[in-house]
Amino acid sequence: MKDKCNQHQIVDAASLVQDDHNFNKGTEQGNRLLRESLEKYGAGRSMLIDKDNRIIAGNKTQQKAAELGMKVKIVETDANTIIAVKRTDVSLDSKEGREMALLDNLTTQ
Repeated sequence: MKDKCNQHQIVDAASLVQDDHNFNKGTEQGNRLLRESLEKYGAGRSMLIDKDNRIIAGNKTQQKAAELGMKVKIVETDANTIIAVKRTDVSLDSKEGREMALLDNLTTQ
């Protein structure tokens, strides 16, 4: 199957626009865990942005990524394709992989 939506660009995390009506107000613990996860393990999940680079989902991730000076690879797609982030440097069954899975679940609580 040919992918018609394979365009991508890399931008500073800080260049994305936060949702000023974001429902997730966050917690101190969640913010701490998210920062710890990004610092220790790097990126592990995606964000969802609209056609104008405004954040639909992932406002807290973008906020911490911007604080850490991280980049974002924008992958253009449509409603019919799910994007899976594949980390080629980690295995789920490794200590690092299991810790990433745990932190991911903790930060969303």
